[in-house]
Amino acid sequence: MKAVIFDMDGVIIDSEPIYAELEGGFFEEQGLYVPAQVRKTFVGGSMKNMWAKVSELNPGTSPDELMAAYQLYRNKVTFSYKEILNKGIPELLEYLKTSGYQIGLASSTRREIVVQVLRECKILSYFYALVCGDEVVNGKPDPEIFLKAAEALHVSPGECTVIEDSHNGITAAKRAGMHVIGKADARFGQDVRAADKIVTDILEITPELL
Repeated sequence: MKAVIFDMDGVIIDSEPIYAELEGGFFEEQGLYVPAQVRKTFVGGSMKNMWAKVSELNPGTSPDELMAAYQLYRNKVTFSYKEILNKGIPELLEYLKTSGYQIGLASSTRREIVVQVLRECKILSYFYALVCGDEVVNGKPDPEIFLKAAEALHVSPGECTVIEDSHNGITAAKRAGMHVIGKADARFGQDVRAADKIVTDILEITPELL
């Protein structure tokens, strides 16, 4: 393998619980019907697809208007990304850099937020290429974001290892023809069995898994 591509939410930072709480609060405030089993499918997927589904479940609403209202709601909440940086990430990035791997990131989150997260966590300089949710037409589970990341890293898809924590992300990476390490997390009910290797903690990722 020549490159390692990271997902961000759930892999680099432990943000999924925060996002789940924010989304739940927004749904309740707006009186939106979004069953728990549907919310699970949003993890790791594109915001565009998420709001399209929420709108579909709530006739008379607009995906674009829902997304805009949620951004205003989310902007009222502040938290430290550095405090939710997953243990082992700085050390893993340093190992990959010194070992000559190309390092990329493929996140469904908007570039503005991705850069803010990486900068606050003081790890932005490790990444040679970032491909973000607002820079692709089709979000995960479509492979587009990973194929674009491989292109930006100047490697073939088969030379990439992806670290993902969601079913949508793992499906996308496998469709792109990449080797996948799945980070399992019992809190969110994500099916990671399609990954080539499965860990429950970043600290479990060894050179042999790459």
